[in-house]
Amino acid sequence: MKSIARPSKALKNSSQLENNFSLTFHAEGVPLLVSPQLLRLRNLGQLDLARMKKDREGWTVEVGEVKSSEMGQEMMERFQKKRIHSAQNFLAGIFGVRTKLISLVRSESEL
Repeated sequence: MKSIARPSKALKNSSQLENNFSLTFHAEGVPLLVSPQLLRLRNLGQLDLARMKKDREGWTVEVGEVKSSEMGQEMMERFQKKRIHSAQNFLAGIFGVRTKLISLVRSESEL
């Protein structure tokens, strides 16, 4: 059954921001699609963006967390960091690689 509900303007803006960051984030490395259902089943929540990237030391799973403002960045620090790190540890265990968290915050010029 198709929903007739419209997404809120904030949700649309958030999705657009994530799509914009996704283009540049995934242009480097190998895009990694992580099932939100798989993570939720393990009480890990979902990740905004993920990729695998190779450097001198080998492969790394890089997780990109998209925030629309510095305040969003501070909220992530307070409330989401544990969940994100748990998801990173889960992916590190599956792939046997290091992980890195990358904060992607909208700049003032994008407002």
